[in-house]
Parts: sequence; C-alpha cells; structure tokens
Amino acid sequence: MQRRKKLGKILCELGFISQEELKKALHRQKNTSPHRQIGSILIEMGFLSERQLAQGLAVQFKLPFVDLKKELPLSAVARSLSETKARQSRALVFDQVDRSYRVAVADPTNISLLDNLRGYLGRSVEIFVGVPSEIKNMIDFVYSGKDEEKVTELADQIIHEAIRRKASDIHLEPGMEKLMVRYRVDGVLENAFSISKNVHPFLISRLKILAGMDIGEKRRPQDGRVKIDRGGEWDLRVSTLPAYQGEKMAIRVLDRLTIPEMEYLGLEVKQENRLREILNLRNGIFLVVGPTGSGKTTTLFSMLKELQGKNLNITTAEDPIEYILPAVNQIQVNPKIGLNFAALLRSILRQDPDVIMLGEIRDEETAGIAINAALTGHLVLSTLHTHNAPSALIRLLEMGIEPYLVSSTVIGIMGQRLVRKFCPDCFPKKESNDLRTVSYWERMDRVGEKTGCSSCYASGYRGRTAIAEVLIPDDNLREKVVQKEPGVNLKKAAAGIMEESLKEAGLKKVERGETSLEEVLRVVRGG
Repeated sequence: MQRRKKLGKILCELGFISQEELKKALHRQKNTSPHRQIGSILIEMGFLSERQLAQGLAVQFKLPFVDLKKELPLSAVARSLSETKARQSRALVFDQVDRSYRVAVADPTNISLLDNLRGYLGRSVEIFVGVPSEIKNMIDFVYSGKDEEKVTELADQIIHEAIRRKASDIHLEPGMEKLMVRYRVDGVLENAFSISKNVHPFLISRLKILAGMDIGEKRRPQDGRVKIDRGGEWDLRVSTLPAYQGEKMAIRVLDRLTIPEMEYLGLEVKQENRLREILNLRNGIFLVVGPTGSGKTTTLFSMLKELQGKNLNITTAEDPIEYILPAVNQIQVNPKIGLNFAALLRSILRQDPDVIMLGEIRDEETAGIAINAALTGHLVLSTLHTHNAPSALIRLLEMGIEPYLVSSTVIGIMGQRLVRKFCPDCFPKKESNDLRTVSYWERMDRVGEKTGCSSCYASGYRGRTAIAEVLIPDDNLREKVVQKEPGVNLKKAAAGIMEESLKEAGLKKVERGETSLEEVLRVVRGG
C-alpha cells in the first residue's frame, strides 16, 4: 500500500508555504504540540489560510476540492442528511448526480466518518473536501428552519432591481418592525421598499454566504465580495455593521466592464480637448480632484481607454479595482501584506511603464514617488481629495513636497462633480424658439420645471453628467508655487487662467436645459 505524501511537503509544492515556514511549524509541533496536526499549527502561526489547508488535504487524500461559495445547495438535497449527523460529521450534502450524493467534508482524515456517510444517506457518495468554516456557515443556513429558497429569490430580486435602476449602492437597514431597502441612484439615496423584520436575519445570512462571510459572526463588522453575471460582469462589495436593531448591510454595485468614452462624460468640448492634449504628453502628473463619488476614477479610465492600442505600457495601482480594461496591467493594493500604493509604485517603476495610473495619492510618500516618476519620463494620472482644482497644489505643498517639484511636474488638474440630468421621458419639452425669447434667469426657472415618471421613479432625474474645471498651470502660477506664496495667492492666480469654474460649468448645463440650478448648487456648494 502506497504511503500518502506528507501534508507539509504538499503545501510547499503548492506554493502555499515556504520550507522555512514548514521547518518553524514542525519545530513548534515537536516541542510544544506533538498531538496537534501540522495544518492547524501552520494556520495558528499565520503561515497558511483555512482554504489553503483544505486544498492541501484534498491533494493529499486524492479527493476533489469544492468551493462552497459557488456551490450553493438546495434545501431538499442538503437535508438528505439530518442536521444532527451533519453537525456531528461536519459534512454537507451539496449536490445530487443521478443516484449519488456529493458531500463536502471538513476532515478527510476521518475514514470511519466517510464510511458512515454512505450508511446515513443510503446511497453512493462522492466525497469532496471543503473549507470547515464554509461548511459550518452553510449548515447553519440550510437547517435554520426558514424556507431559504424564498430568501434566495428575495436576495436575487434586490440585487436585480439595483442593477435595473443602475444603483451604485444597496442599503439594508433594520428598524423596529421593518427592514428598509434603499438604493443610491445617481448619487442620491432613495427608499425602495420595506420587508418584514422576521426575514432580516435570513436575508443577511444568504447575502453573507454569497460574499464568503461568516454568518455566525454578528458582533463585528465584516467585508466580503461576490461576482455575478446579469448580462455583464458585476462586482458586489459587501459590508456589515452590528447596528442596534440588527446587522446593517451595504453593498457597492460595480459594473466593471462599462467604461464611457470621453465624449460621453459630459465635459465641455474645450475641456475634452485639454484632456486629450494631456494624454499626448509623455511625462508629468495629471490629477482629478473632488470628493468621494464625484466620478474621478471613471474619468481616469475614460482617459486610459483613449490610450488603448497606442503601443504603450500602461500600469495601474488601485484600491479597489473598479473597472476592467483590456491591455492594461491592473494591480490591486493589499496593505495586509505591505503592498500599499507607495510600495506598489516602486515596483511598477521597475516594469518600464509609459503611463501609470494611481487610484489615489493619500500620503507624502506616495506623492513623492509619483512626482519622481513624472520627473523621470512617465505620465502619471491620479486622484486627490480636494474641493477644487487650485486646492490640489496647496495640498501637495502641505504634504511636504518641495515647491520646485510641484511646479515642474504638475501638468494639469481637473476638479469634478457629477450632477443629475433631467429625465428625458418626463421633462417638459421646450420649443427652441421659445427659449430664445426669455431672459437667462427666467430660462433657468423654466428649465427647473420637471414632473416625474416610472422611468425615473418620480424623481424627475435620470443619469448623471460631469461638470468640471480644468487648470493648466502657466509660468506665473508655477513661479508662485516655487516661491511658496500663500494659498490665497495661488487660488487667485489659478482662477485667472481657468476658462471656467465648477459653478460656471454647471450653470452652462442649466442654461442648456440639462439639469436644474438646485442640482448644481447641491453638488458645488459655493465652490
């Protein structure tokens, strides 16, 4: 009888652990825990994940591995095994093929258990190795006593409705008697419908399972994610909070494949041309600034899309990766392993890039490396959290970047906001001749008249468009930066060379009947 290969050797061959890590774990096992399995020791020491251990055991026992995040069982199949036996055995029936059951087990080393399962089920059994915590979560859900098929349908409906409404976020908020479902559409949070509070724990559990989260943990915040296909690839980022009335869940809905062309962003023609001039340069740093949710990442990816097919090495560092763009090298920041923006940018610079996109400049270290990259012949695109374009120069100086470096590398800054557009189905049509006969302010008042229909859920708005200000520093402004003049002087000099401010760009859209004055003032707030 052939001996099984040792688990430690398998884990090394799979690349899950190093020889040095295995040596340290074996030393601990020999000296302090001789009766403990090497896998649990490796996990305790932080060298191995629970999933990697399950995959290693599957190889060792020559059994298939099952990902229970993707294999969600029907209750009728799962309950072929009683709850008591399922919990005692740490086993879950997840599928039925002809007259054979497929069973996920947490411990394939328990040979007698595998034999007993055949007796419990009365049929032939295919054994798979699963992740223990995922098996436990699924057992908790399957035997909860709730009709999970209805809960599954409800969860699917909530997600489908969010996609249909083009919502960016879903909020599940428990109250005293009801669970409120709200969608953020075009930047505004809207109440959608409420559900009986009794359904709340089962719905949250279903969504947690989909996102690979622990349904047994309700006291601490959790994060997870799931990819779905609804005629396109959607990425759901799931987050929970232990609120007073029960767990609150927020789901970010990302359409990762739909990147608009630059001409559909809503920029003025001159602004579009400015951005294309920036893309023709081969060094310097270009910043898009504004608050969270102002469309900065979308604008940067629209710019990168313009560069596709131009024989350029384009590399991004993102947190998170929100869009997928072919022919672009996209890298996810991972602070848990020390891979922050600064560390990642250093590595990217060794990959001979032509264009670098940084998801965000958050600190002095990242800003300094980005500036140096721009100095050494790279076009760097990034975002910064400032209220308007001129403030970005002040922010870089406040970060500690030398004034002469800011002056010589920043080739452009765009401040941006998103405003809602009037719904084309219910907005009252105006005769063009009629609009020519009224004053500017009367025109804006009349443009602001809106009704509401089923297409826009009675809001009067559908879709968003960008308003922007573009700052291309001139010699005078660069000199003031080098001299480190007060912020008020920098803003005054910048205002003198910008063709229009955010508010002025917004008023143009109001005048053209694209949006309301109220909406522009809501997002600009006097800026």
